[in-house]
Amino acid sequence: AAMSHFIAAFDLALRTGQLRRAITLATNVGYAYTRAHDFESAIDWQRRALDLARSTRWPRPICLCLAQTGEALRLMGELDEARDMLNDCLQQHAGEPGARTVALAQSYLAQLEMDSGNPAAGLAAYEALVANPAVRSSVELQTDALQGRARALLGLQRLDEAASACAEALRMAGEQDERGRVVEILALQAEIVHAQGDPAGALNLYNQALDEAEALPGYRPPLTLLDGAARAHAALGQFQQAFDLARRAITLREISQSEEARKRTRAIQVQHQIDRARRESEHLRRLAASEAARSAALEDAHAVLQQLSAMGQELTAELDIGRVLSLLRERIDALVDAWRFRVYLVQEGEQVLACEDAAEEGQPSHALSVRADDADSEVARCARERRERLLNDGPGEVRSQVLMPLSSGSQLVGVLCLQSREAGAYGERELLILRNLAAYAAIALENAHAYQRVSALQRQVMAQEKLAALGAMVAGVAHELNTPIGNSLLAATTLLAANRDLERRLNSVGALRKSELVQQTRVTLDGLELIERSMLTAANLVSNFKQIAQGKERHERQSFDLATWCALRLKPLSQLAEQAGHVLDIAVPPDIRLDSYPEPLGQALEILVGNALLHGLATPPPGRPGRIEISARPLDAGGCRIEVADNGRGMSEQVLRRVFEPFFSTRFGQGGNGLGLAICHSLVEQVLGGRIQAYSVAGQGSRFVIDLPS
Repeated sequence: AAMSHFIAAFDLALRTGQLRRAITLATNVGYAYTRAHDFESAIDWQRRALDLARSTRWPRPICLCLAQTGEALRLMGELDEARDMLNDCLQQHAGEPGARTVALAQSYLAQLEMDSGNPAAGLAAYEALVANPAVRSSVELQTDALQGRARALLGLQRLDEAASACAEALRMAGEQDERGRVVEILALQAEIVHAQGDPAGALNLYNQALDEAEALPGYRPPLTLLDGAARAHAALGQFQQAFDLARRAITLREISQSEEARKRTRAIQVQHQIDRARRESEHLRRLAASEAARSAALEDAHAVLQQLSAMGQELTAELDIGRVLSLLRERIDALVDAWRFRVYLVQEGEQVLACEDAAEEGQPSHALSVRADDADSEVARCARERRERLLNDGPGEVRSQVLMPLSSGSQLVGVLCLQSREAGAYGERELLILRNLAAYAAIALENAHAYQRVSALQRQVMAQEKLAALGAMVAGVAHELNTPIGNSLLAATTLLAANRDLERRLNSVGALRKSELVQQTRVTLDGLELIERSMLTAANLVSNFKQIAQGKERHERQSFDLATWCALRLKPLSQLAEQAGHVLDIAVPPDIRLDSYPEPLGQALEILVGNALLHGLATPPPGRPGRIEISARPLDAGGCRIEVADNGRGMSEQVLRRVFEPFFSTRFGQGGNGLGLAICHSLVEQVLGGRIQAYSVAGQGSRFVIDLPS
């Protein structure tokens, strides 16, 4: 379980970039496999830790991994390679002889030399280990070093020195209460005594070691202890005891081998579980990567669709052909490779495809028109067949080409042509984009063509309406001027005849009576008065007519308080209303300031009040006086709204539609000439820069609304 957790932690440390922790975990996994006697897996993990440490170039982790890998190789029996690893570790740590890693490597190297049957080299390694400062500061390492030195001296048959080293090791182990270590050292001491020729003394030491081992709960005595005790009994002729110990050693050896087998089996199972988990993890990782790629593709498609939708709205909102083509080129350049861009539009009854827009490498260029029946032209063929044509691996400079018909319903608008220097430039994604843009562009171009046709018709209708309005105005002017001019002409003709008659009589008679002269003078004065009145009427008509077309230039712009101005300017209108038996109510709140033309505004209000008195209140409502109300309020967007309302007879829908037309009046011959409201409209909209609207229902009064800018 610990091994699987170590491996999971190692993978997590690698994914999160914790390299030092990953190195430590890999060595721990290797050590766990070593204890499970799965030396191949142990070496694999130790090498993995070593490779990771070397990639970081950190000296201490590298040396530790070299030492641990060398120990795993030693346990596996690869002594030469293990020796190289350990010597490499010691060489890299030569500048730090007191490091604990050096002591560890020296200990592993000494054990290796003993395993290789070279006690002299082992003794040299153990003596170097004893001299290491790190060993001198650690009782545990000193005990290991003295125990190893004693075994090496035993191998060299330097028995007295071996006994001395062993006694010192036994003392130190006893002081540290390392009872398991005491058992091992007593067994080693027994071997030394036996080698000195004292099997009885050796047996005594073996029995002490066995007693110590039996006293330790769950402790299993080393096989070397049982074998040594059996040899000591045999040397003393105690063969039954030797046989019993040998059988016990065989049983323990079988148990140890079974446990080692179980450990190896368990390690293999754990490794299989880990491998399976890794395969599943890799499968899940690939699935996640696939889903991420699929999600990214969907997001890209969604983003493209959103872009296409926005581009479609942008294109179809344009009603100018040049602007539509310019936007189409910009959007295509942003989404696909378009080294050469051309748009051909149908002209002359679909007989000619004129190139209306062309660009090469983003710069405007020129291209010739194409006849629709040209058999050699791909553009003409696309137009005739009304289907896209694709080239994705051409032999020349143009490696890729796509032609898209621009069709709106059954109507062919034109052909879109794109070319690229790259092979395979137009895949499914690019074709999807181009199909959508081509559809939007076709609709936009058709709308632009329709707008051009409608605009032309509107201009024609407006010109006709202007001519009709001008004709009506001229007819109105002629009609209005005809009466005063006709009266003047009649009076002048009458006066001319009377004066000629007077001249004839004077010439024939020579003298006239006073009564005749007075009568002639009266006729002359009456005629001249008629001519004067008629000419004044004509002059007023011309003056009113000029006001309809007057501009702002002749008026002075001022900033004024509307309430104060109304109180002064509209006072005469209040008196005029009172004289007619009506009420003029002025309800203008304070603090409304205008930067405008007060004189034209006063004229407009005078016209509206006069119109209400003349028309709306000509027959006041029964039982109550006529009422005219002038009100004002500020607008949210700035400026103000002025309303002039009356409770008179109102207007019919037919009259309301024509109320601002020049020379339109319902009271011709009763004081109206049809120019008042036309002049008011001109003053408000042309001079004041505002807007005037009329609202009325027959029998319910009228309301005129003036919106003025600030």
